Amino acid sequence: MGAKKGNLPELVASAAAGRSLDEMGRASGMSKSSVQRRLSEPAVILEVEKARAEMTRQAAGRVLSLRDMAFARIARVLREESSDATVLRACELVLRFASAAETAWLQEKVLQMERDLRQVEEAWSYPGQPQ
Repeated sequence: MGAKKGNLPELVASAAAGRSLDEMGRASGMSKSSVQRRLSEPAVILEVEKARAEMTRQAAGRVLSLRDMAFARIARVLREESSDATVLRACELVLRFASAAETAWLQEKVLQMERDLRQVEEAWSYPGQPQ
């Protein structure tokens, strides 16, 4: 079998970004069927998962950079605002952010456990063993 054609890093990046099969094909220089085939390969699946995790970490970093400023503003609203509706909305935002942060942390932990499990499975496998 010859060398595989197309740009794998572009395929991984576009898959991680949630692009359509056609968009992934254009970005990577692969046919739609090649994209589908490559996306079913365990090594490619792992690379897409890693890229998604990195994108999530970067997005979380950007959000966290604004967090202190937002919380300071919300704290001021809670201290100074007399409208119950405004205070309740500020509280809702704080609680929603806390929930989203917890979810992202849990997703990262699950992904790490899946990686660890793959490593254990690979360590226990030997040539000729059914996978």
